[in-house]
Amino acid sequence: KTRKFDKTSMEEHRTQSCGALEANSDYIFGSIHQVLAQVYCHLFPEESLQSDEKENSTDLLQDIRLLLDKLQERLKETEDITSRRVIVEILDTFSEFKTKDIIMDIDEICLPEITRGSFTRLQKINTPEDWPKIASVLPEISTTECELNQKLGQVYVVPNHQRIDRSWQKIGDQGVRALSKILKVRQSILMADLRCNDIADQGALEVADSLKRNQLIKRIALSYNNINQQGANEIAQSLQTNRSLIQIDLETNIIGPAGASAIAQCLQVNNHILRVNLWKNSIRDRGGIALANMLKTNTTIQSINLWDNGLSDASVIAFSETLKVNNTLKVLEIGSSVIHSQKSLLQFASGLKYNSVLLKLDLSDCGIDGQGARYLAEALKVNQTLQQVFLHNNQMGFEGAYNMAEVLRGNESIQDFNLEGNTLGDWGVVLLAEALEVNTTMKILCLQANRIGDYSAWALANTLRYNKHINEINVFNNLLTPNVKLKIRGIDEAGVLRM
Repeated sequence: KTRKFDKTSMEEHRTQSCGALEANSDYIFGSIHQVLAQVYCHLFPEESLQSDEKENSTDLLQDIRLLLDKLQERLKETEDITSRRVIVEILDTFSEFKTKDIIMDIDEICLPEITRGSFTRLQKINTPEDWPKIASVLPEISTTECELNQKLGQVYVVPNHQRIDRSWQKIGDQGVRALSKILKVRQSILMADLRCNDIADQGALEVADSLKRNQLIKRIALSYNNINQQGANEIAQSLQTNRSLIQIDLETNIIGPAGASAIAQCLQVNNHILRVNLWKNSIRDRGGIALANMLKTNTTIQSINLWDNGLSDASVIAFSETLKVNNTLKVLEIGSSVIHSQKSLLQFASGLKYNSVLLKLDLSDCGIDGQGARYLAEALKVNQTLQQVFLHNNQMGFEGAYNMAEVLRGNESIQDFNLEGNTLGDWGVVLLAEALEVNTTMKILCLQANRIGDYSAWALANTLRYNKHINEINVFNNLLTPNVKLKIRGIDEAGVLRM
C-alpha cells in the first residue's frame, strides 16, 4: 500500500486504493492526486495541476472538476479517444469508493459524457435516491435509439437491452417515477419486472402513464406490491389505449372487487392481453363474476389465475357458463375457492364437458369431496383436451380415488395429474395403479401426502412393468418404510417412483 503510484501501475493501485479508502483516506487522496498530476501532465503538458499533494476530498474534487472540464472541451473540438478513456477511468475509479459526496458531484458534471463511453459508473448507481438524477439528465441527451439503449443497458436493463429488472428492491413510488421516464423514452424495452417494491397508488399512476406512451412493451410484473382499487383503475384505463402489453401480473396486491371489475371492463375492449394474473387480491365473487363474464366476449386471453381470492359458488357457476362459450382460454386457475354446494360443481362439470380448448385446470384447495370428485370425473372422461389437472389438497378420500381411477382408464389427454393431499389411502392408490397399467398418456402423477404405505407402493412399482410411458410418480411424504423404499429403488432403474 506504500508503493509509489506511476502511470503503468495505475489500474493495480486503483484497485488497492478502493479497499483501503476508509482505513487510510488521507493517504489515498494524496496518492490519487499523484496519479491525476501524471495524467494531467501527459495530456496537457503546457499546464499542470496546482498541487499534487492535496489530501482532502474537497481539493481533490476541485482538481477532478478541472481535469474533466478540460477533457470535455477537447472532446467538443475533436473525437479524442484518449480523453474519453481517461474520463471513463476516473469515473470508474471513484464509483468503487464509498465516498458518495464525490461520486454524485462528479455525476452532476459528467453524466452526459459518461454515457458516451463506459457505463460502469451508471451500473453502480443502485439506490432509489440516485435514479431521479439520472432519469432527469438522460432525456436531454441528443442521441440515436441505439446509443440510448447502450446508456441505459447496464443500469436498468439486462445485457440484451430489452428488460428492466428492479424486482425485490423496495424502490417505492419515487423509484417508479424515475423508471417511468425510462419506459417513456426507451421504446425497445419489452419487459419490466417491478415485483416487491412497495409500489402504491402513486406508483401505479406512473406505471399507467408509461403504458399509455410506450406502445411496444409486452410484459410488466407488479406482483407483491401495495396497489389497491385506485391503482388498478389507473392501470385499467391505460389498457384501453395500450396495444402492446400481453400480460397483466398483479399477484398479491389489494385491488379488491372494484379493482378487478375495472380491469374486467377494460379487457372487454382490449384484444391484446393474453395472460392475467390476479392471485391473492381479495376480489371476491363480485370481481370473479365480472372476470368470468368478460371472458364470454374476450377472444384473446389464454390464461387467467385467480387463486386465493375468496371466490365461492357464485364465481364457480359463472365460470361454468364461460367454459361453454369461450374458445380461447387455455389455462384456468381458481384454486383456494370455497365451494359449498354440490350444485355449483355439477354445473362447472357440465361446462367442462362442452369445452374443447382448455389445457390446464386448477381446482386445488377447494374443499371438493368424494361426491364432487364424481361430478368432475364424469366431465374429465368426456373432455379430451385437458393436459394438466391440479386437484391437490381437497377431501376426495377413497371415493375420489375410485372416480379418478376411472378417469385414468378413459381419458387420453391428461399428462400431468396432481392428487396430492387427498387422503386417498392404500386401497385408493391401488385402484389408481391398476388404471395406470392401461393408460398411455400420463407423464406425471403426484400422490404426495395421501397416507399410503408399502402395499400401494408395491402396486405402483408393479405398474411400471406394464406402463412405459409415465416419467414420474411422486409419493413423497407418505408412510413407506425404509426397507421397502430400498427394494423398490432396486427394481425401478429409471427412478420413476420419487420417494
